[in-house]
Amino acid sequence: MSEIKYGLISKVDAACVEKTLDLIIAGFPEETINVCEVGLFNCQTSHGVHDYILSKGRAASMTGIDNERDKLIHPPGWMKFIRGNSNEVYNKVPDGSQHFIFVDGLHTFPAVVSDFFCYAPKVKVGGFIGFHDVGQHLDKLSGWQG
Repeated sequence: MSEIKYGLISKVDAACVEKTLDLIIAGFPEETINVCEVGLFNCQTSHGVHDYILSKGRAASMTGIDNERDKLIHPPGWMKFIRGNSNEVYNKVPDGSQHFIFVDGLHTFPAVVSDFFCYAPKVKVGGFIGFHDVGQHLDKLSGWQG
């Protein structure tokens, strides 16, 4: 695993993200890598993903989605920021356009299932969708933004 920082995600999760990005980079050797993160908080995970892709000599195009209910988002200049609830703004991301979708928004099981159905069509064939901090141990109705 690299020394790149990913914010609040664990080292194990960061290693998984890097392995996934390695597969994407190998599978799409001539393309700019398009990544969409659902749920930004402080944009540190996006910074890590962006930095990792650049460290591999590849270009990255990043889209971030957040409703700013936890806090105001100050996205980096290289990020396309979409403000809103993930299940209401998903149509602003073109179908089949993303190599990697990282869902880290509202951490309830129903919200993650909703995000899966909203964002799975956005992934390119051969791309990946990943989820962070979801489980039945979390409050089914509130998660982080209740």
